[in-house]
Amino acid sequence: SIFDVEDNAELQEIVSNLPLFPWMEIHVKPLCRHPSSIRDDDS
Repeated sequence: SIFDVEDNAELQEIVSNLPLFPWMEIHVKPLCRHPSSIRDDDS
């Protein structure tokens, strides 16, 4: 999945509240803004 979040704290909050979180193996890869993004607010 891809989560569009402000920071690591927001991502941790979302992921840790998933029902199956205790049994999940999670790998996080930060992504950068795409140069052709049509959104002005994603930096």
